[in-house]
Amino acid sequence: MPYTPFTLSELKLIFQLSEAGGGHAGQRHVGIDNDSLWGRVQDYQGSGIAARTAFLSFNDQLQAALEVLNAPANSAALEDFRVNKRPGRPYCEVSHALAAPLRMRYGMGGGAKTFPCRLVTVVLDKNLARPRQMHVVTCFGEMG
Repeated sequence: MPYTPFTLSELKLIFQLSEAGGGHAGQRHVGIDNDSLWGRVQDYQGSGIAARTAFLSFNDQLQAALEVLNAPANSAALEDFRVNKRPGRPYCEVSHALAAPLRMRYGMGGGAKTFPCRLVTVVLDKNLARPRQMHVVTCFGEMG
């Protein structure tokens, strides 16, 4: 059975509930000022990640996440996540190359710069009390 596409209003509610319940998609990835974005890069030095990203607005993040979660290539992984229990690894991580680049801010090289981004990742966890039993752990853009 194919995964039922998300609506923007449904996804917005899931993101808002997730942020209030311990997720960090908005807190760490939307509208971050230069100093905070660069500080996040410094906090994670040695992690193998060269840059940290921030969406310019919550709406940009939602539109990107909607495209990722409704991508046909992610349908099977999302349906598997919905119906199967995963002891020891409850997360589902899905990525997708956006149809059109989205401007994002990257913390790198001592500051923050704005570049187009195409690849976006959404990381989900189970939460039975949320719509579709989903908790958004994070949603971020990647260089590449």
